[in-house]
Amino acid sequence: MEKSAEHFDKALVIYEKIAKNNRYIAKHIAAIKVNYGNFLFNKGDTLRAIQLCSEAVNMYADLIKKNNAAFERNYVTALYGLGRIYFHIEQLDKALPILNAVIAIHERRVKTSPQQYEMDLERALNTIAAIYWKQKKYDIAEKTFKKAIDLHKIILKETPQHKADICKTYFNLAVMYQEQNKLQLAENQYVKAVNLR
Repeated sequence: MEKSAEHFDKALVIYEKIAKNNRYIAKHIAAIKVNYGNFLFNKGDTLRAIQLCSEAVNMYADLIKKNNAAFERNYVTALYGLGRIYFHIEQLDKALPILNAVIAIHERRVKTSPQQYEMDLERALNTIAAIYWKQKKYDIAEKTFKKAIDLHKIILKETPQHKADICKTYFNLAVMYQEQNKLQLAENQYVKAVNLR
């Protein structure tokens, strides 16, 4: 495993030299960095994962600045990945602005391309709700979970295979209610989650 990481890093240096003036290669390098960053995070190399995902975010931002809005979808995905890492390592102060940027981009883009970014938005909303929940900001967390649920319902009409995502949101909302001793509300959310399966 360590040997493959070493080879990857050497190859990345070569590709980055080639990519300086070639946006076609640059977009692939950015995608590789996001995927490899997520792999390393799952393996436990958090610092390197953050570095790679941050570099990918910056690469996509540069591509977008060069009048190439086609990379905005990749940018949003890279941003979400970086925000997710910060969330999982409990650096909520770093995760929240990144995830809010995902939402801001989505809300701007959805006016011209409805449904293009819904899954990233839904996942960002869930993660933001979880951040507010961890911070004991229950009212904001509840509103954010409900916003994610509303979005889930739209997504399910188009892609019913995403039932697990909405089940998870119902479940998280139920656990949060239970934590606050709002047992009837918690039960209602558990029932919704179970009935979707």
